[in-house]
Amino acid sequence: MKMIKYLLYCPCITYTESSILFLVLFWIGAKVDILGAFEVEKVVKAVFKNEYTVFTAVPTIYFSLIDKLESMNKKELDLTKEKFKPMRLMMSGSAALAPEIHKKWNKLTGQALLERYGMTEIGMALSNPLMEKNPPGSVGQALPKVEVCLMEDNKVITEENIPGEVMIKGPQRFF
Repeated sequence: MKMIKYLLYCPCITYTESSILFLVLFWIGAKVDILGAFEVEKVVKAVFKNEYTVFTAVPTIYFSLIDKLESMNKKELDLTKEKFKPMRLMMSGSAALAPEIHKKWNKLTGQALLERYGMTEIGMALSNPLMEKNPPGSVGQALPKVEVCLMEDNKVITEENIPGEVMIKGPQRFF
C-alpha cells in the first residue's frame, strides 16, 4: 500500500483533525506535515512540494483555495492539476458545499470532494459513501448507529426542502 501523506494546516482543535490525525494517521504510520495556521500561499506551496494523498478542509478553506487557483495562469493551473493528482481522498466537512463549488474544484484540480458533516461536540455524524457517486451539496447519510432528523418547534419535519434544526443521536456524542 502506498504511504499516506497528510497535510495539516491548522491547530489540532477540531474533532476531525484530532481524531483522524491522532487515532488513525499516526496509528498506521502516515506522514503528517504540520503547517500551523491556514494561509492559502503556504498550503499551495506545500502541495507543490509534496505528494499528499489525503486532504481535509472546511468550505471556507476551499473557497480561499479556489480563489487562489482561479488567479493562476494556464501553465500554473496545469501544474496544479498534476500536483493534486496523487490525492486519493479530499474531504469537506462542517457544511454542505454548493454544486458549483464542486464543479469549480474538479475543474481546477481534477479532484472530486467527499462531503461529510460533524461538529466538535459530536464528531462525524454524516458522510457520503467513499466508493459511490455522491450528489454535490449533500453531506451524506447517517453513519452506523447514528439517528438524524430535522425539527422545528419541537416537531419533526418530514417534508423536503423545509429548513430546520439538525438533531443527532448516537454513541459518538460527548454529552
